[in-house]
Amino acid sequence: MALLDDHAVAASDHGMIVYDRVNRSTYAYSLADGLSNLGLTTIEACKDGRTILMGYEDGQIDLWTQTQTRIIADIPKSGQHLGKTQIHDFAVVNNKRAFAAAGFGVVEIDMELALIKGTYLLRLDGLTTQVNAIAAHGDTLWAATTEGLRKAYVYSPLYLPSSWVSVAAWQDSNLISVAAGPEGVCLATYSSNRAWRRSGSQWIGLDLGIQAQVVRRVRATGDAAKPWAVVRDYDIYLFDAQGLNPFVIASGFGGNNGYRPMDIAMGESQGDMIYWTANASVGLTFIDNPNYVKHRSLSGPPTAEAFRVIAQPRGMDVLPGALDATWTGVYSNEGVYLFDHESWRLFDASYMANSKDIVATLVNPSDTSHWFASSWGKGILEYRNGSLYKLWNKDNSSLLPAGGSGPADIRVGDMIYGNDGAIWMTNALSNRPLHRYDPLTETWTGYACGTLNGLNVKYLIQDVDDQFWLMTRINGLAAVKIENGVAQVRSLKSGNNSGNLPTNRVYSIVLEDDGEVWIGTADGLVVCYTPYSAFTGGNIDAQHILVDDNGIVRKVLGNQAVTAIAVDGANRKWVGTADAGVFLLSPDGLETVAHYTKDNAPLPDNRIQSMAIDPITGEVFIATGRGLVSYRGTATAPSLDASNVQIFPNPIRPGYLGPMTIKGLTADSDIVITNVAGQLISRGRATGGQFSWNGRSLDGGLAPSGIYLFWVSGPNGSKVTVAQGVIIR
Repeated sequence: MALLDDHAVAASDHGMIVYDRVNRSTYAYSLADGLSNLGLTTIEACKDGRTILMGYEDGQIDLWTQTQTRIIADIPKSGQHLGKTQIHDFAVVNNKRAFAAAGFGVVEIDMELALIKGTYLLRLDGLTTQVNAIAAHGDTLWAATTEGLRKAYVYSPLYLPSSWVSVAAWQDSNLISVAAGPEGVCLATYSSNRAWRRSGSQWIGLDLGIQAQVVRRVRATGDAAKPWAVVRDYDIYLFDAQGLNPFVIASGFGGNNGYRPMDIAMGESQGDMIYWTANASVGLTFIDNPNYVKHRSLSGPPTAEAFRVIAQPRGMDVLPGALDATWTGVYSNEGVYLFDHESWRLFDASYMANSKDIVATLVNPSDTSHWFASSWGKGILEYRNGSLYKLWNKDNSSLLPAGGSGPADIRVGDMIYGNDGAIWMTNALSNRPLHRYDPLTETWTGYACGTLNGLNVKYLIQDVDDQFWLMTRINGLAAVKIENGVAQVRSLKSGNNSGNLPTNRVYSIVLEDDGEVWIGTADGLVVCYTPYSAFTGGNIDAQHILVDDNGIVRKVLGNQAVTAIAVDGANRKWVGTADAGVFLLSPDGLETVAHYTKDNAPLPDNRIQSMAIDPITGEVFIATGRGLVSYRGTATAPSLDASNVQIFPNPIRPGYLGPMTIKGLTADSDIVITNVAGQLISRGRATGGQFSWNGRSLDGGLAPSGIYLFWVSGPNGSKVTVAQGVIIR
């Protein structure tokens, strides 16, 4: 928690929530907004009222203002003290000097030059000491360590361990927090649920009532009336200078249900003291009266977990439930997060009947209040009119429990609307791996599938020839065709004439616009170009995509573990990998249009778990091992005609340097952009149903303020539509 002159800021490991106290607006600051790193562990306001010190788990330190971030990466770059570099706390002495508590000792920061001035080990034997917190007041530094309390004079040679004097009263104590101010020093010990303040030479325990909550930290507030704050799991105690007359901030305040304070900062507004708290349950909470609280939060999912993303008619479903590498559920019951193009909605555990590991959803396109969720362990949940209608399991459907598990362990991995309008799903580790459910008649049918019986099956697609393709964990793929109520099965595994997969471990499958099945495996990307031959006796061996690279033929993504594939409106392939980020490939895969990693894009992690593309907006949602990010793609699904084209943003206002996009186009539309005088400014061709103009003229210069006409013609040039965009520089 940090309080600046005009802003209040609360931080999490994925970014910050910033509240503009003047304009009364709230916004996020994340990787997509310019945050330099993930793993943010602590922040502290500097004395200039404009700068925040930011510390990370890898030892990086940032000096952040609204207009600039100065990165100090000396510690992670040094490679020293591996596993002990996390920054736990800051103490600001003045506008030039600050100190950080790190996992190995104390770090001194030159804030004018934005560099590490020194790293200090506190032990005489030269070994490291974990410093959990640090505080400064006047000329004295206080360091709360796992081995007790250390005291140092700020102008002494701090590189000498002897400069850090052990305080006898806390010898060998594991201290979690320390604070210092005009009224003295306050501290808390690890896992004792207690806090103390120093009075003369004595340490007096603060009365925290029933000590059942863990003390997170202590703070010197700067408020003469209540100079000490003790932050616990579910409340904050504010004490006077004598450690008496506590004022308690808890969930009992109006509108403060589920209060989970992490830190507190205090400041005046028009003569009144305001308590600002970082609240894990909502974001930022502030109290300016003794009766109720106010919250400032951002629309977003409650956690960064994102095992799978699925584009639905209602928006984007994000599933935090997960499976491990052996396809065993992790017993997550975080529910389902829905992004409806404007805001987030949470279907929590109680709404999902406390079902663990929701791994798929399916929404009725003609009635979005009618939808389904599959649980890896509980079966199928069907919702109608916004409420749980029925839980389908072994007692009321054809679904079967997983072999070797309990009778209630129904593992459903995926669901799709089949070409017949019914719902089809996979049922793992059962002798009927494929099931059909007709929601109109509520009738179920399960199908034995030969070699697939009893196997771990998960993802499912259906091609234009009514063939299903099921993904197994270690047995490749299988094509399934239902004729006269009987399933025919053909396997795709490694080996020539057996499927030619590079490995039997398949991670992702997708049916693209030309009817080809693209397959991501643990050892590369392959394509089945002739899926229609699965039951005609023809060859369906998968093939690598081969390109000539300066005379050397190589496989496209031939040795990458391909974990996710998504197809955009222009039939381009977005390919996610286990450790190399995201590749955007041309429709045939022969050209790499772009390659995004955490080094050149705001990806939280290079491990991609799932991807999905909103067909309306073209936005690409990417679920990584450390959170979710979206990319405003340039391709949307083409329209049947250009009768409803839209331009956004429109107008372009001063300061905006992004593209102006026109959507709602037919496939392969040609776009000519002119000014009102008819002068040619730019031209291009639609990507799917969308075209993005970079706002520059043919000579590369920024187009000036004015009205611009987008002349859109179909691929045969027979029909022309005109749309108007405005630029204000």
